Amino acid sequence: MEDPTNHNRIMDFEESQRPRERLERSGPEALSNAELLAILLRVGKKGLMPFKLVNKRCGSMGDC
Repeated sequence: MEDPTNHNRIMDFEESQRPRERLERSGPEALSNAELLAILLRVGKKGLMPFKLVNKRCGSMGDC
């Protein structure tokens, strides 16, 4: 299985590894808090994956 941290965009992930698809297939238990929050907020930044951006913000405010 590919390491999703090597990708720059969600669309670069294999479909089975994309957070939204994993949520639909396996439920919220299968995702990290950062992935769930990124899906809800639909956030991202050029060159930074949405859930990495959420992790970065959560790290500066405390654990999510």
